[in-house]
Amino acid sequence: MKRLAFTIPLRVAIPSLLLFLGSGLGLYGFMTEVKETYEYQETEIYQQADFYSEKTVQLLEFILRRSTSSSSSLDGAKIVVGETGEQPNLELSAFLNENNIIIFSTHYDLQKQAIKDTDLAYLYPKIQEVQQTQMQQKIWSADRQSLKVITPVTLPPKPNELRSRFGTFLSIYDLNQLKKEAFQDALNRSLKMNAVVLGICFLVWLFFELSLTKRVSRLVLVSQNLAQGNLSDRSRLPGSDELAKISHAFDKMAEKIEQDTYDLQQSKLELQEKATALETALTQLKQTQTQLLQSEKMSSLGQLVAGIAHEINNPVSFIFGNITYAEEYTDSLLDLIALYQQYYPQPYPKFKPN
Repeated sequence: MKRLAFTIPLRVAIPSLLLFLGSGLGLYGFMTEVKETYEYQETEIYQQADFYSEKTVQLLEFILRRSTSSSSSLDGAKIVVGETGEQPNLELSAFLNENNIIIFSTHYDLQKQAIKDTDLAYLYPKIQEVQQTQMQQKIWSADRQSLKVITPVTLPPKPNELRSRFGTFLSIYDLNQLKKEAFQDALNRSLKMNAVVLGICFLVWLFFELSLTKRVSRLVLVSQNLAQGNLSDRSRLPGSDELAKISHAFDKMAEKIEQDTYDLQQSKLELQEKATALETALTQLKQTQTQLLQSEKMSSLGQLVAGIAHEINNPVSFIFGNITYAEEYTDSLLDLIALYQQYYPQPYPKFKPN
């Protein structure tokens, strides 16, 4: 399994990580704040729509039941519908009869028109469903920016009829402006929170810078100097944490390396001196060996010459010792030969040697 290799310096990695975490937390907090605010506003609008719709329908039913003339009932219903326009975030309210004709509306241009002939025609199926089931329906738009509330209204029966009629009360609430304000409020709170988070991140970065990054940089610098041959440099980090312990162990290692290097250099010098002395001794030994060989040669030659001289001196000494006698004998023989020559062929009666 391969280990992850970090190539980014701590001086860059730690601020980047803190900035990333701070931004991520700020963004997450902002999105959460917006979501919660939107949910809160939707719940408020939902409850508001439910409350006002029920109260308005109750008033309409009360007025329609109590009124004796259609004109007075219509005037009362008109007032009730008109007062709903004062509700916050209400975009439109309308009272429809059983035939889905808009009787009263906060938008006067829609009055006396069939719902199918207006821009609200897409609500016609829902209105019919409410009339049939006599159950209120709340419809959110796809973007949840508006809420449609359709509430059934029980109408008094017509003369000579026993069955009640059912109209509807339509309310449309617009949350666009409300959500914009909620978004802006959430943004302001998020910015304040982000400022606090960034301040905390800055303090954390400062803490890491002073307690970790700066000290690690010192260790790296000392190790580089040591690698380049500067064995006297030491980190000497203060404190009792892990980095201080590493620094202490590193300094001891550097001192040991420096001492070993010094001892090695001294040993090298001693070895060089011994090598020089040994080389000198070897040279002298070679010279002595040469001299011994030469002396041995001369000694052998002397012995040879002495032997030859001895061999020569023995016969020479013998010859030298008998040369006088040989000379005398030779002279006698020469004299004898001369006498023979003188008296020959008549022999001399008596030869007397000298």
